[in-house]
Amino acid sequence: MKEVICKSCGKKFPATEISSWIIQDGAVKKCHYCPIEDTVKRLVFLNISNHPSSKWSAEQIKAAQYCAVRDSEIIGEDNFTDFMADVEIIDISFPQIPAELMELDLIGLLTSFVNSSPFVSLPKKFSCMIQGEFTASYLLINHFRSEGCSVYAATTEREVVEEDGIKKSIFKFIRFRAYQTASLHLNLTTFSND
Repeated sequence: MKEVICKSCGKKFPATEISSWIIQDGAVKKCHYCPIEDTVKRLVFLNISNHPSSKWSAEQIKAAQYCAVRDSEIIGEDNFTDFMADVEIIDISFPQIPAELMELDLIGLLTSFVNSSPFVSLPKKFSCMIQGEFTASYLLINHFRSEGCSVYAATTEREVVEEDGIKKSIFKFIRFRAYQTASLHLNLTTFSND
């Protein structure tokens, strides 16, 4: 029988019992074996893009499941693969962003978007991929990261193939890369007018 290790108290308990708690109504549940509350969560990877997960490769689905389990911080590293099948990948279409939209109107549109029904039933923290219009993506990434969510972009390699004189681009998923906060410093000494 598979077991999970509670990161809060270190105790082991049967995986068969956790599976039913993970997927219950989006609420954080108390582990029945642990004196510490809020240890078992619903595992979610949210896909906010116009690339439905039904068209993802098996590698991309597995990577999304892995990210959601790892980011949950409730399951010991030895048990990641035991719970990957419990991850819900939820598709939410990236909103249409009119090109003429002013900045304040964009903030209003995205505020309505993140307060819409698909987000209401989600756990407070989840893993997600955000890919869409650049300025809207920037605002959504910062919003979800400030809420404690892990946010990713899918990295791909582009291969161009030619069939019957027509060039076609094929994108192969490589990995999810987390958005991070970092200070990048420009080394001005490398740029010289000499």
